Amino acid sequence: MNVKECADYERAHRERTAAGEDVRVMARILLINPVVREEDVPRHIPYGEALLAAIAIRDGHKVAVLDCNAWRIPVSKVGEAVLADDWDVVAIGGLSTTYNYLKASCKAIKQ
Repeated sequence: MNVKECADYERAHRERTAAGEDVRVMARILLINPVVREEDVPRHIPYGEALLAAIAIRDGHKVAVLDCNAWRIPVSKVGEAVLADDWDVVAIGGLSTTYNYLKASCKAIKQ
């Protein structure tokens, strides 16, 4: 699903809701992209998270992506970001090189 398709889907969803149809959101999902190579500048779009988000949106879920890599969000702030809304699912994953960030983030999310 590309950006235009996502926008079309959202517009159709709003129109159906305005018309009185029972259009329910199945889950509120937060996808977290961890910091990669802290000593280097961010260079890549989180394509995997974008694909997962597009699929979830297509299937009726509300999705947000927290790109910690692009914004260089410290682990201490990840927990705060999770508490900013009432998420049904919080998903985080990454390469083995991000293990320490993932481990600390999961600990912060659980609290």
